[in-house]
Amino acid sequence: MKTPRGSFTDRELLVAQLMFLSTFYIFAIGVISFFAYSIYRSLVNHDVVGHTVIISSLIGSAFLILVFVVTMVCTVLIKEGRKKVSDRGGVANEKEIDHTS
Repeated sequence: MKTPRGSFTDRELLVAQLMFLSTFYIFAIGVISFFAYSIYRSLVNHDVVGHTVIISSLIGSAFLILVFVVTMVCTVLIKEGRKKVSDRGGVANEKEIDHTS
């Protein structure tokens, strides 16, 4: 069966979702490395390290929660997107519609 014009195939959607997730992970690695670098710079410059550690741990923990949520959402989207439409059911499921009445 051909897909309608302008629609995406399952493979294209999967590649786009995986690219989004990998780009988000690269961003997460950048944020975590920025926190590590700021702690390093405060040690080198003999600044107050406690403030940097506290700010990094608070913002870092919130950011790791965000990474976890985005990972779970993308995982569910990928799993649900790989199911066939007729298997999902729903209001317009043609298997359950009685055409005799």
